[in-house]
Amino acid sequence: MKIICLANTDQRFYLLMGPFLARRGIESEIGYKLYDDDDKEWFVALGDDMVMGFCYRQEKPKGSYQIGSCYVVEEHRRKGVLKKLLAEAMRNITGDIYLTTRNPVLQQLLLSRGFDELGKRGSFTRYGRQL
Repeated sequence: MKIICLANTDQRFYLLMGPFLARRGIESEIGYKLYDDDDKEWFVALGDDMVMGFCYRQEKPKGSYQIGSCYVVEEHRRKGVLKKLLAEAMRNITGDIYLTTRNPVLQQLLLSRGFDELGKRGSFTRYGRQL
């Protein structure tokens, strides 16, 4: 497995991510629509040039970052893909990192990586950590 970093301006972005954007099953699982905003960096886990999973990192004001749209393709779950994506998204940055999710696997991973639970809104929980 290798993890690459892409922006929506990269030639391979829509070739790799297109099948996942606006897909109802993925939106239902994550809990919101996937947007390809210009200021997002997407971390994509690849195996045999096939997408295994992805997440984005987006710089916010005042030196903070949002990580989101964390998703692993079903046949690649429980293989450490999510751990590696999160580690890569957190690499080489400093400041506050936030992530909002309703995924119990991701919630446990965040707590094990030193994130604090910051609050709940509906079925979603917001987590934060300072690097």
